[in-house]
Amino acid sequence: MGNNLASELKRLDKKLAKLGKAARGAAVLNTLVRAGRLVQRAAKANAARDTGAMASNIHIVKTRANVQRPSVWVQTGTREQMGISADAEWYYPAIIEYGGVRKDGRAIPAKPFLRPAYDSNRGAALEIIKRNMGREIRKAVS
Repeated sequence: MGNNLASELKRLDKKLAKLGKAARGAAVLNTLVRAGRLVQRAAKANAARDTGAMASNIHIVKTRANVQRPSVWVQTGTREQMGISADAEWYYPAIIEYGGVRKDGRAIPAKPFLRPAYDSNRGAALEIIKRNMGREIRKAVS
């Protein structure tokens, strides 16, 4: 019995070593991108529609799969992508999200689009992460 348990533990250790590889890299990154798509879609739906440039320039950005802590985030495009001149005083998406103050002192009210997209999809995104990573863990230890 003791030898059987020892061999089972040894086999489990080998499988758990594989789990480390599955939990890093492409498996994590792909899972985070899937979850991020929920937030991206909601942010696009929430975005101001003056020209449509902001909504069409909300992207998922990700780190490389081989970094120690892969990550994904949703962000608006650059000034150039959004058609905002380099010498413009404001960055339009930030003013929409957080509000601001005009030169004449009048307030520009915030009309958040990114944070509400995250807040309203957090639970569903976590479920995607749990489900997909659970699948990866089961593959690694089976």
